[in-house]
Amino acid sequence: GYEAGKEILKSITFHASEDDSIGLVGANGVGKSTLLKLLMNYYNSYAGEINFGGQPLREIDEGRFYQTVATIHQSVILFDDSIKNNISMFQEYSDAAISDAAEHAGLKEFIARQEYGMETRIRESGNNLSGGEKQRIAIARALLRNARVLLVDEATSSLDNELALQIEDLLLRQAELTAIIITHRMTQTQMRKFDAILALKDGRIEESGCFDALMEQRGYFYGLFLIGK
Repeated sequence: GYEAGKEILKSITFHASEDDSIGLVGANGVGKSTLLKLLMNYYNSYAGEINFGGQPLREIDEGRFYQTVATIHQSVILFDDSIKNNISMFQEYSDAAISDAAEHAGLKEFIARQEYGMETRIRESGNNLSGGEKQRIAIARALLRNARVLLVDEATSSLDNELALQIEDLLLRQAELTAIIITHRMTQTQMRKFDAILALKDGRIEESGCFDALMEQRGYFYGLFLIGK
């Protein structure tokens, strides 16, 4: 919690294996974003343990942590510069590596349509890009860094349903990447793509498991799914 005596998360325990995709679902205010912020290393005054690769988060060098763990938010920070520099974040990468990251992030066709390709200028805050194109640039950044863990906090909430599902599907297709994603797009097809779903209620993991197992229980998640369809 943020205030003494007022807990937001209570007795949260879960494990994500390498390459797992975890979906976080639940009503607004149940603690989904707070949970991701803890995993993002935003806070260090918590009780309990958060471990990455068996190593306590508090003991991991901050620079090494942010090379390994990438985050994607609803609001993507973009600069008044080229597509290439917005993907590379002005770090030294080969053109081939940047192009490969862009392609895997679903930007190939978009870049091909631009007169200047990778050198096409993005205006400040990405005012000349759609919401989906901004999110794809954020994904390309994570792939270029070879991040091992991807934390996605409400990244698609401002997109229309079809585009949001396309972006989530793109994230879930990435190989060798552990993804933990807050999602509100509760379609049967999409939910089945997660290795595990954590259904949060009142700051606790009320239920967890794969889609089919949770639906068979006809409990909390079952109700969420019927409402969210």
